[in-house]
Order: sequence, then C-alpha cells, then structure tokens
Amino acid sequence: MLYLCSYERTMLVRHLFFSCYLFFSLNSLLGQSDTQYWYFGYNAGIKFTKSNYQVDTKGQINTGEGTRSIDLGDGVFFYSDGESIFNKNHHKIKGISLRGEPSSTQAAMFIKHEDNDSIIFLLTNSTSTTAGTDCPSFYYELKIENDTSLQLKQGFSLNQFGSEKTSSILHKNCRDIWIVSHKFTGIEYYTYLINKNGLIQCKTSSLLGSNYKTSSNPGQGQIKFSTNGNYIAASSSALGKVDLFHFDNSSGKLSSPIILDIFFNHGIEFSLNERYLYVTNIQGKLFQYDLTIWDSASIKATEKTITSQGVKTISPLQMCTNGKIYWSHNDSGYLAVINDPDSSGNKCNFTFRGIYLNGKKSAGGVPAFNQSYFYTPAINYSYEMECIGNSVKFWGNDTFSANTHNWQVRKLAIGTWQSVSNSKSFTYAFADTGRYDIRYIAGNGTKRDTVIKTITIYPKINKQFLGKDTTYTTGSSINKILKTPNGMHCHLWLNDSSGLSTFTADTTGIYIYAK
Repeated sequence: MLYLCSYERTMLVRHLFFSCYLFFSLNSLLGQSDTQYWYFGYNAGIKFTKSNYQVDTKGQINTGEGTRSIDLGDGVFFYSDGESIFNKNHHKIKGISLRGEPSSTQAAMFIKHEDNDSIIFLLTNSTSTTAGTDCPSFYYELKIENDTSLQLKQGFSLNQFGSEKTSSILHKNCRDIWIVSHKFTGIEYYTYLINKNGLIQCKTSSLLGSNYKTSSNPGQGQIKFSTNGNYIAASSSALGKVDLFHFDNSSGKLSSPIILDIFFNHGIEFSLNERYLYVTNIQGKLFQYDLTIWDSASIKATEKTITSQGVKTISPLQMCTNGKIYWSHNDSGYLAVINDPDSSGNKCNFTFRGIYLNGKKSAGGVPAFNQSYFYTPAINYSYEMECIGNSVKFWGNDTFSANTHNWQVRKLAIGTWQSVSNSKSFTYAFADTGRYDIRYIAGNGTKRDTVIKTITIYPKINKQFLGKDTTYTTGSSINKILKTPNGMHCHLWLNDSSGLSTFTADTTGIYIYAK
C-alpha cells in the first residue's frame, strides 16, 4: 500500500510565523531560568540569579573554548563541551559520544522547546583550520529519562553549516527556535527552524556575509543575536571583520549588511537595549560601538575603547540573566564584567576583576545561550492557527497580572479597528484572506500596555493537496507523481535531496513533504 499523506506546511508572514497544528504560546521569557548555570574553562562554574551568584568548583568542563549548559528547573541541569554531557551531579552520561569539538568557539548549543517536555535538542560544532574545508555541525535529539540521565534518540550532520559558531533566538511566535551560523566555505549564512517535533531541514540562506574562503580558520569568533532578535553580529578573528545584519524573526532572513573592519576581533555581544555592540580583540582590548545610525562609517566613528588591559588572547563575551555582560580570559582566575552595558562609554561601568572563581580558571570560551532568554517584554501574545479553516486562537501574556483584556482586529490599510474579545484568550475565524493587524491591550489599575502584530491569512488549505490516498494491490506497478503547493521556498521529501517540487513514488512507504 502506498500512503500519500502526512504533511507539514509553513507560511511566511510579515511579522509572524504560522505552522499548521502547532500550539504557540509565549514561553517563559517572562521568567526564564535556563541561563543560570555556567560551566566553562578549567573546572570553573557559577550559578547566577537576577541579583546574585554562587561560584561552583565542582564542574567537570576542562576546555579552552566553547561550552553550553541547560537548566530544566528544580535543580536539574546538564552541560557539555561538545564531546560529552554531564549531569547535575557532575557525572559524565554514559553511552553518549558527541561529534563536536571543545576547541570550537561555540562548541555546543542545547535547545529546549516549551511544547516538548521529553526531548532536548543539541547542536555541536566541529572546527577546521583549512580555508575551503567543510566544518560540519551535528544535530542531536536527546530523550530526558530522569533528572540525571539522557538517551540519544537520533543524530545527523548538517554539512557546511559549521564555522565553529552558532547562535539561537526564539521565533516571533515565541515558541519555535531559529539557529544560525555562517557557511564555512563562502559568504552564506544559514538559518534553520526547530519546532516541537525537531529540526525542519529546509534551511533559509542569506548570501551577504564575509567570504570565509579567503583565510585559514575564518570561523574563529562568535555569532550572536540581539536579545529581541532584531540584529545579528558575527566576528571573524582571522578576517578582521565583524558582520552586522537586521534579522527577520518570522522568515529567518538576514538583510541590511554592514561589515566592520576590526582587526584581531573575537568576542561580541549586544547590550540589552540593542543600542550598543561590544567587541573584544586578541590584543586585550574591549570596544563599544553605537548602532543608532545604521551604516558602517557612522558605527565605526562611535568606537570607544573601554579598556586595553585584557589578556592578549581569544576572549569571548556573554550576556547574563542579571543584565550584565561577562568577559572571559584564558587562564584567568576572574571573569571581567560590564555592569551597565546599556550606558555609553565609561558609564558602562567595566570591572576587570568582576567575579573570583575560587581558584578555578576561565579560558577562551563561555556558555552559549538562546539570546531570547534575556529579553523580558511586559506584554505579548501567542497564537495557534488552524490552517484548514483559517481560525486562530490567541493567548495574552503579561508581567503585571493584568485583569482587563481587549483584542482588536483590522484589515491592513483599508480596515477600521473592531473589538472582538475581552477575554485573555479567544479564537477568531477570519472570513477573508489578507494581512491583518491584531492589537492586544491589557491593564491592571493604572498600568496599561499594548502590543500590535501583523499576520497574514492565506487561502484555506485543501486537505488533499498532495493528492488522494491511493491503494495498490500486492505486486502492482507503482508510479505516482506527488506535487507540492505553489509558493514554497523549500522542497524536502523523505529520503530525497533533489529539492524539486514534484516527487515520483515508485515503492511502498510513507512520503512526507515539508516546507
């Protein structure tokens, strides 16, 4: 029997992302603790809270560069150097051998989807010192067995994703997660989306970055999203370039490229208000750049040297849950800290000896986190679209215990605002296609806040757009052509890498199409 079924369709919209039959709700951005455990360097460790920290000397990480940790709540956490995974008791988990390399700048990236309580997704990076050579990343799905154990479900290579560094940010739906890296052998940036079911292998390509073919080890450096997902920055020590882009958090596209010449650069991080970019170099300097005017000459003209007293080696930066940015130096007993990164120049309050590591040493790597976890909006909303009938369910979210709610809808450009609900959540059926503004207003006493997003309603999906199910008797010849809908940016059939919009099924099985 040949089954022609099981599809997944993604719609690109102006500001938001719709995917059939997926539940989207604002995740715990309004109280996310995933970033509190840091294990890095030579057995160094810190547990951060909003207002304090506690140094931990029991960590098993012993590497010169990248690490990652993930907190699952109630004291349960795991951490990795890209080769092994350790649990909350600091024991190496047996039976899991990863193909990342601790010498990668951002060696590992744990990702947890809020709608999947049983699986952790993990991306690891390898490294290469030869220009033009692939530097693959590896994707893993890990089943949570208990509070100290994980089981490997599957893993595979993402060829040419590589270049040692990866960053992640929440999609505009505040549920799914974008991952990004620079292709090791050219100018491309790749973004992939992870939903609750795992990695969607149709990547989005943006052809506008620095050319990594022109230097040995061009991938050394960091790549970072700003915390609100509006910008991306990527450093390359070997090239002496820092790439800057606007980022479309609904489509995964990069745009408005700026390339800054900053020689010997390495570490990068955005301030929380997205106004400033901080860059370190391997000569021990820390720079601040103002991004207010978006052109390379203007940004370069704002360069301020915060300090020249750093260690002369690779030295990454990382935002923390307390709003500060930490700077790691190789073989140092301290983490340096930018206490007020939203302030200009020396007002950023830089301290070279910020946190004493109790006899342990930092190195050329710090944990890499989903940058969205540092963004805490006062109000937001999430939604789920049922693509067959074009009804959308909305959920309101806030940080101030709102007790009044009002939802308003208007068709973009030609419509007037129409009040449609006074509940915190509701379902709305759109009678027509097109673009719509959705306004959510929430209040509590004198506190009142508003958020507006624009969504696109497409024509209803025909349940049988791949064709009707067809049954063949045993021994019959099979030759069935499947065709995808129009307007898809990517075509991926199970066990087929052609990228074509049609697929000829000639053997029994289940054939899945995804966009």
